This record gives sequence, C-alpha cells and structure tokens, in this order.
Amino acid sequence: MPVDAISNVSNAFVAIAAAVTAIVALRGYNAWHEQQRAKIDHDLAFSILSLVYKCEMAVVACRNPFVSFHVAASDKTETQREQEYRGTAEEYCRRLNRITEILNDLQPETIHAKILWKNDLDAEFWQIFRLCSLLERIVMRHLSEINPDNRSSIKSSEEDDKILYSNMGDDDSFALNLKAQKEKIQTALEPKLLS
Repeated sequence: MPVDAISNVSNAFVAIAAAVTAIVALRGYNAWHEQQRAKIDHDLAFSILSLVYKCEMAVVACRNPFVSFHVAASDKTETQREQEYRGTAEEYCRRLNRITEILNDLQPETIHAKILWKNDLDAEFWQIFRLCSLLERIVMRHLSEINPDNRSSIKSSEEDDKILYSNMGDDDSFALNLKAQKEKIQTALEPKLLS
C-alpha cells in the first residue's frame, strides 16, 4: 500500500506541476501577445504620424514662393522666359512629386489602421488628401498660366494665390486647415504611441 500512496502523491504533484506550467505558459503567451499587439499599434501609429508630418512639411515646401533653379546654359533655342518657365515647372513638379510619394506611402497605412483599429479617421485623412489635391491643381493652373506657349486668358484668382503661396501667418487658412487635420490625427494616435 505505501507504494500506491507514494505513486498517487507523485501523480498528484505531476498533475499540479503540469497545471501550473500550463497556466504560466498561457499567461506568458498572453503577455507576449499583448506586447506584440502594442508594438504593432505603436509602429503603425508612429509610421502614420511621421508620414502626416512629412506631408505637412512637403506642402509647406511646395507653397514656398521662392523657386530656385539652375537654367542650363547650353540650350540656345529657348528664350530667357522659356528657360525660367522650364526651371520653375521642374521645381514645382519636384515639389509635387515629393507630396505624391508621401501620400502613396500614407494611403496603405491608413487602410491598415482602419482594419486593425476599426477607428474612423477617414475624414481627417480625406481632408489631407483633398488639400494636397487642391494644391496640385492650383500649381498646375499656375504653371499653365505662366507658360510662355500658353495663349489662354485664364488667370489665377486671389484665392488660388492664397493657397499657392504660404504667407506663414495666422490667417493662412490652407495651412491652418492642414495643421488642424494633423492635430486631430495626432490626438487620436497618441494612446497607441504611449502604450
């Protein structure tokens, strides 16, 4: 009998040890899973916020009224005005391409965030995309207007000029709108960054 009692006690200890091991393993897995989820949330929020800030800076750069370019001296067939137009057009296209690159990186991240978090930042992201699209249209209209080959009488409005050129003041409604959208996104993402 004593052998059976020892065997039963031994089996009980093994069963308890197995249960404790299973509980510890489950808790460890859950902690690891939460940690991974927090890391994914943090990384996605950081990526989105970084892209939103980059977008804002690219828009500020695009709206800078100072356009610097180098005119190639070897092209003797272009007039001074044509060379200036080409240089201005190339610089604005470079600026717009930078915005487009950032938006192309931002769009899949916003979709990922919507799927992962099921939150609704669509309005804020849509506003950013809309403002960038508006800026692009106005830049293209401006380039068309200053093109020496263009015979059109279409002129930019005062509103277009307010969007095209940043006045860096408190009355720059375009910049203030973009900043407001950025701040709403930042406020929504801050809990993900702090977790």
